[in-house]
Amino acid sequence: MKDSFFNLFNKLSAIADEPDSTPEEEQQHRFLIYMGLFMSFGGILWGTISAYAGLYSVSLAPYGYTVITVCNFLYLYYTKKFAVARFIQLSISLLLPFIFQWSLGGFVASGGMMLWALLGILGAFTLQHRRSAIFWLVVYLVLTIFSGIIDKQVQLYGIEVPGEITTLFFTLNIGFISPFVFFLVYYFISSAESAQKSLEDSHLLLEQRVIERTQELQESLQKINGKNYELETLSSKLSKYLSKQIYDSIFSGQQDVKIESYRKRLTVFFSDIKDFAKLTDSLESEAMTELLNSYLNEMAEIALQYGGTIDKFIGDSIMIFFGDPETKGQKGDALACVRMAYEMRERMKALQSEWERQGVLKPLRIRIGINTGFCTVGNFGSEDRLDYTIIGGQVNLASRLESSAEPDQILISNETHALVKDSIVCEKKEEITVKGIAYPIQTYQVVGLRDKLSKDEKELRDEHKGFSLSMNYDKMDKDQALESLRTAIVQIQDQ
Repeated sequence: MKDSFFNLFNKLSAIADEPDSTPEEEQQHRFLIYMGLFMSFGGILWGTISAYAGLYSVSLAPYGYTVITVCNFLYLYYTKKFAVARFIQLSISLLLPFIFQWSLGGFVASGGMMLWALLGILGAFTLQHRRSAIFWLVVYLVLTIFSGIIDKQVQLYGIEVPGEITTLFFTLNIGFISPFVFFLVYYFISSAESAQKSLEDSHLLLEQRVIERTQELQESLQKINGKNYELETLSSKLSKYLSKQIYDSIFSGQQDVKIESYRKRLTVFFSDIKDFAKLTDSLESEAMTELLNSYLNEMAEIALQYGGTIDKFIGDSIMIFFGDPETKGQKGDALACVRMAYEMRERMKALQSEWERQGVLKPLRIRIGINTGFCTVGNFGSEDRLDYTIIGGQVNLASRLESSAEPDQILISNETHALVKDSIVCEKKEEITVKGIAYPIQTYQVVGLRDKLSKDEKELRDEHKGFSLSMNYDKMDKDQALESLRTAIVQIQDQ
């Protein structure tokens, strides 16, 4: 029986709840129901007392409150319009106690019945925003002042209430309202303390979680730093096996790692050491390894300085190309390649003394071949193993130029010469034939850089279509040279 009563009471208190109601809204719904039920109970009690005392007309006010409350709750149950039901309930909670007081003959005769309207004011603070509750307080004060003004008149025209009923009303009004106000204030204070306690607990829990999360983040950061260090170490190791330009383009996301290729105009460089195979037979493997690594390291540093993409090392041979993945333009790529080759040749002279101290008595002399043309460049290989390189007839031509060059000679093709002749002093050499190319290839020997030729060398070189001139002032017979020039001038003028 007890459980059934509480179940019914809980269902009644939840008649305004909806699936999406917040906890705060549910609390407001329950307070409205509790206030209505409490004041309805008082209405029934006061109406019964009035009827028992023969004040039948007066009992209509408290009974009316109960009837309106029941109708209002039914309206709330079916419509879920809490704002409307709240307004109705607060309105009757304020007005009917005053109406009941006036019908009994004023404040004294009713035992201060208007005190019940205080419950409406307290309810407004709970059911609405504090600013909205001010409206109901103003209404209460206006009704209180109005009651004071008409209190004399209602005493004259009101019904006669027995003294014992008036005393009973005073006792019940104060006895019912005082505990209700006390428990309501107690409820507010307890809620505030509970909220404060909950806030403190949440704060402590949050601090603990922040500490734990901070520790987790620090541990994660340490792991990430460790992984980053491992990745940096690994990437640094991998970079040793890739050209710097290729490494940078892959790790920056500019280039995808997949099988693909495209055609592009490049300047291709090949070099090797003349008679290197004979040298390997005269040196121990350790000394040979140190010598070769020293040579390749020096050449690689020069290549990177000029922006060359190192394709591969094949024993003592080096393959480099300019124009991909970074390019300075066709002319800029060709000029950078030739300047690089010239500096490599000059660097070999400086390395000779160091290698002599290591027991290499025979000078190491390199041959260099350079060609400019369209090549196929990209990733070649399988899905599991790729090599970024270049292929094509123009690559073969650069290799053929290198094998045709003399020791310490830089041999370039006509296409490369056309791009660099304004900055590089060249000497026209013989034509060569290359397998896969139907026509002979005109070659040129790089003599020096125009901006670096020393005045002490006292050389003059010039070349145009159908014209070639080369003079060394220190070695030539001046009289014979003048005679040759005069003859050449006469023959040109006679043409």
